[in-house]
Amino acid sequence: RAVGGQTEIEADIRVIAASNRDLQVEAQSGAFREDLFYRLNVMPLSIPCLAERRADIPELVSIFSEELALQEGCSPITMHPETLSLLRDYPWPGNIRELRNTIERLTILYAGENIGPERLPPEITVAARDPITNNVDTDTGDIGSEGESSLANEIAKREAQCIREALLQSRGRKGDAANSLGISRHALKRRMQKLGLTGDGF
Repeated sequence: RAVGGQTEIEADIRVIAASNRDLQVEAQSGAFREDLFYRLNVMPLSIPCLAERRADIPELVSIFSEELALQEGCSPITMHPETLSLLRDYPWPGNIRELRNTIERLTILYAGENIGPERLPPEITVAARDPITNNVDTDTGDIGSEGESSLANEIAKREAQCIREALLQSRGRKGDAANSLGISRHALKRRMQKLGLTGDGF
């Protein structure tokens, strides 16, 4: 019924609402209107984050490549098998938007080409190869075999060494160290925390 109107107008609508938060918890805590939550909560769908459905990544890459090539008016990019493996191993903190943005960047820069690992953003290649970022238990060998566990340990040690050297060369300035490593300051801080490195004494 329109404001001030006397007659009701029939409407056939469907409301679709999305959130990256648990709205039931938010409603119980008072951070979200409880009455609105129960109006919306008719047919809830829970979609896992991209890191929990990595098997979907190759298909999503293919879909985005075709879609963005059409948008840019160019030939779609293709992925080298090693590149695709790195994309599957990356934790995707920015979820599916980050994946699409990555494919868009590669499409603009390398239209129609086969993308090798060297063309991926450094934050993806470093994190994808990081056993700590990918929740690999390097002490118990949960990544498959004793040889693979030793390799993962060695990679983690080598990364810690690279970070220490970068910090020493930059005299402890994390911004400069991050630049020399080709990653963001935030990524450096996150990696230092995961590797147990502190800012004092490196």
